[in-house]
Amino acid sequence: MWKSEKPDADEQPEAKPVTKLVSKNLAAHTGDEEVAVAAYFKAEKRGFKPGNELEDWYEAEADAELEKSK
Repeated sequence: MWKSEKPDADEQPEAKPVTKLVSKNLAAHTGDEEVAVAAYFKAEKRGFKPGNELEDWYEAEADAELEKSK
């Protein structure tokens, strides 16, 4: 088939394994997930009053970094 030709409607592209990509993404998000949970508990502790969401997040990130360095 020439590059300018369109594939047949019933022709499926070859599936490529995404296992490595998925596992890398999960590893990258694991830290964010931990920070999100910690930030949630910080918000809960202050009664979920709006306006301090970023502060909760940044404190949770700092706590996670401190924990990693131990």
